[in-house]
Amino acid sequence: MKRLFCSVRTVSAAVLLVLAGCSPGFDLSTLQADPSAPDSAEASRSIYAGRTFITQDPFHGTQIEYHGPNGKSALWYPGNSRTVPANWKIRFDGPERGHDVCWQYPSRSYNPVTGQSGGRFECTPDWLYFPGVVQIVQGDPFELASGRVPFPLPKGEYTAEELAKAAGIPDSRIRTVYRDDQ
Repeated sequence: MKRLFCSVRTVSAAVLLVLAGCSPGFDLSTLQADPSAPDSAEASRSIYAGRTFITQDPFHGTQIEYHGPNGKSALWYPGNSRTVPANWKIRFDGPERGHDVCWQYPSRSYNPVTGQSGGRFECTPDWLYFPGVVQIVQGDPFELASGRVPFPLPKGEYTAEELAKAAGIPDSRIRTVYRDDQ
């Protein structure tokens, strides 16, 4: 018997998508390094590269992930005392279908919600991922690429500003590119 496995990111994003009316609620090209650039893998990649994404869902709570321009990312996951490193990439599906964002976490990593281990790339379509994105911040204000986290993140809903205050990080380091309440 075959079993169908879906990542919790995909399932929770799908639930949010239904609630959000089946779209990210904004034009993704406005987040590209060059908003006038035609749809391409590089234009889609520029949405993520050098930015920190804050996502929220009812299963994980708040997750913070920095996407380095070098294809490496660092996830600040609730309860962890260190970041979860990963490789990230964009799979471009064409102008009509958008793109998928893909992460490859270490094989020794474990997702407590899905019960799955890492080791291979898992991809989520942009239209499923973005409804869970609550804030995008320029750069790596929490210095997640270092492998360290400012403090173990309690499960809950937080903004970058709230986390920065709790970590003693100056407000000037939080340069919001996108917020879902704008």
